[in-house]
Parts: sequence; structure tokens; C-alpha cells
Amino acid sequence: MTRSVVDFRQLGRTVAVNRDTRWSAMHDAWAMAVPPGCDDCDERASAWLPFYGAHLIAPRRYALTAFLGDAVIGSYFGLSAAQIETQMLALRAGAAANQKTFFLPGTLHSVIAEGTTTMTSDGTSLLPWVLQFASDDPNWNHAGP
Repeated sequence: MTRSVVDFRQLGRTVAVNRDTRWSAMHDAWAMAVPPGCDDCDERASAWLPFYGAHLIAPRRYALTAFLGDAVIGSYFGLSAAQIETQMLALRAGAAANQKTFFLPGTLHSVIAEGTTTMTSDGTSLLPWVLQFASDDPNWNHAGP
């Protein structure tokens, strides 16, 4: 069973960035290895989740955690909190059945760094959500706004 938890800080900009050298700079600085066969993954981070959803199907599972107005991502890529939220909600809307999101309102940068008792607006805490993910709980679902 393959499971991956992804914090939005690892994804970078979720809009087309081929016009922007910041994605390339981050890609190079982190020595990112894109998924084999995902040509779009070199161009934009938002291609990764749909690629995995189409090619790495169940029983594999993927979890994405994020603040919907992440100020670090916004500052680095020149995006407003509203633009980040729109893109994150679009990723959720396009997520495959084996991909779920844990979203929090706000401008902080790392959900995981906030602690395991961090709670979404719908009352879901991070630790139980991650445990559902890790244990293949059939009730594991999107959490937050």
C-alpha cells in the first residue's frame, strides 16, 4: 500500500507557471524528481495530484493538507489568498476517489506544523484524519471548508 501525505508548501504554485521562473527556481533548488510520464509536472505543481489520481489508483491513497490563504506561497508566487483558495478548492474538486484534502482557513504555511489537534471548520482534527488515511478507513474524506 502506498500512502503519501502532502503539505501544500511542497506543491508550490497551482496555476500555470511556465511564464514564471519561480517554479523553475524552486524545482531546481529542491532537485525535484517529477513522476515518470508526467510531462506537465515540470511545468506546474497542480499537475501532480491529477496525474497520480489517473495513474496510481487504489489501493494507493494521497492526502493534501493546506491553509487556503497560505501567505508564504502567496508571497513567493505573487498570489492573493483568494487565488490560492480558488486553486486549492479546484484541486479538491478534481481529486480522484483515493485523494482527500484537509483544508484550514488562514494564512499560515504548514498544517502539520500546527499540531495534531488542529481542527477544521467541520470539526475534524488532523490526527484522527491522518489515522483514517493510514488505516484505510472507508470513512476517510475531505475535511475543512
